[in-house]
Amino acid sequence: MLLDSRPNTIEKSQDNSLQATSINIKIAKFIIGVILAIAIVIVPLSQFSTSALEPLQNIAVQLDGRKKPLDTVARETVAQIHGKTRYTTSNGIKLDYLDIYLSLWFNDRDWNQEKFILFTYRPLKQQLELDPDRKYFSFAELMQSDLGSVILAAREKQANDIDLSRDDREAFTIEDRVA
Repeated sequence: MLLDSRPNTIEKSQDNSLQATSINIKIAKFIIGVILAIAIVIVPLSQFSTSALEPLQNIAVQLDGRKKPLDTVARETVAQIHGKTRYTTSNGIKLDYLDIYLSLWFNDRDWNQEKFILFTYRPLKQQLELDPDRKYFSFAELMQSDLGSVILAAREKQANDIDLSRDDREAFTIEDRVA
């Protein structure tokens, strides 16, 4: 009788350990599920999606006889006009170069009033009676100044093969940014 009870005890202890292992596996699966659910709630899914403008970045654009990606054209153009590739609008919206370029292209904001055009040459600013301490000016401000007549005078000098002054060269630089 003693021999018969021993295998029963061994079988019962094996059953108990299998049940405990099964319960531990279920608890582990539940904990992993809870952790994954929390991770999904905490980590925004938008970080895994691409930008809405990403497909446009590699579109070939012809500029000055060369084909370049739109991304490169946008970066170079915005850097030429503004001096930087990022801009914060007057109402606090931060834009990167592609957003700015497309906004300029589609004219979806009043860029005439945005102080966006880089103008750093102090003597020419003083000649045009613009604030010499400011670095950026709006298109409207530059068009209301005497910049047009300075550019015309510089064009006449250039046509007559007269050496251009620094003011004249800077006026051409501003014309390139505005045009």
